[in-house]
Amino acid sequence: MASALYLPVGAPWPASVPTVSFTNFSLNGSTDAIEYIFQMPEAATITHGWFRLNAVTGASPVYRASLQGVNTSGEPDGTIKGGGSPVSKTFTPSGSATFQKIAFDNSYVAARGELLALVMDYSSGTIDGSNFASMTSRLANGTTEFPYPIVNDAGARSKVNTLPVFAVASASKVYGFPVLAQVQTIINASEAGSKFSLPSGWGDTYKVVGVHIWAANLVLAKTLSMKLYSGGDVGDTTVLQDVTWDSDWSSATSSADTWTIYFDESSLSTLTFGNTYRIALSTPDASNQTLQGFSVSAVADLDAFPLGQQFTLSTRAGGNWTDTATTRNFMEIILDDITKPSGGGGGGGIFF
Repeated sequence: MASALYLPVGAPWPASVPTVSFTNFSLNGSTDAIEYIFQMPEAATITHGWFRLNAVTGASPVYRASLQGVNTSGEPDGTIKGGGSPVSKTFTPSGSATFQKIAFDNSYVAARGELLALVMDYSSGTIDGSNFASMTSRLANGTTEFPYPIVNDAGARSKVNTLPVFAVASASKVYGFPVLAQVQTIINASEAGSKFSLPSGWGDTYKVVGVHIWAANLVLAKTLSMKLYSGGDVGDTTVLQDVTWDSDWSSATSSADTWTIYFDESSLSTLTFGNTYRIALSTPDASNQTLQGFSVSAVADLDAFPLGQQFTLSTRAGGNWTDTATTRNFMEIILDDITKPSGGGGGGGIFF
């Protein structure tokens, strides 16, 4: 065993108060645009650009999605990638609260670390205060300096320091921040948490000493329990670790409180990399505790976030577990010990 130094694993993104609400921008003029400035984490062939549509008013004009470079001011450089084979696509948005997943006419081979701008602007048709689409530029909270969105209102650009809501995609992977909707899970004589697994190539075994959770609408004078469960089957309710928690052990009752809860067993359970477990907060009565989370439009969209599809919402009310593969809540485990693969394996060591 080697100490994991209380390494937290599982948060979908870093934020002190991670809740989900959206700020939208109306593209109701021919010189309006939304621009997302980001960096590629790896080399990939980009085939799609994604925008979150808030709503369409009247008859939508035709818009253009394009991939551009970034100038020294941190703005789109105005040159669409691809030259004579432009990485762009015109489209007419439809629906509401959906991701518009736009397949570019041509793909682009991006390098690791390359700065890029995903841009949506006007292309053709009637556009005015009665005929336009509004798109999500960013989350209303979650301060960040990079990546960032730019709202371009009639040519006047404004950078915003909150998380941009967008994505680009290759044929096999999604990059960016494709948050579709807020999800609040109520714990009321029930339990909710995360179904998780850590990749088998990371190591041999590990232990979980605690949990970070971000909750809202904290109800005082209630007895809670944080439990670690074994097994990936929906009917497996074997408890490996369990700590009782008094909701009065809190400094405040405001929304989006952050809790760090440690298990109190003298000996922690040994877990196996690659196996599935669940961590869940439970209440025995009508407590109405709330966990914050978010959803995406497709399971594979979670791959844009840390741990991807391997950390998803799981709930139970006395029977089998219900797993929601398109939803993540704001919860992470705290690792205690980890071990390397045993001799003779081909893993080559531990990930951390």
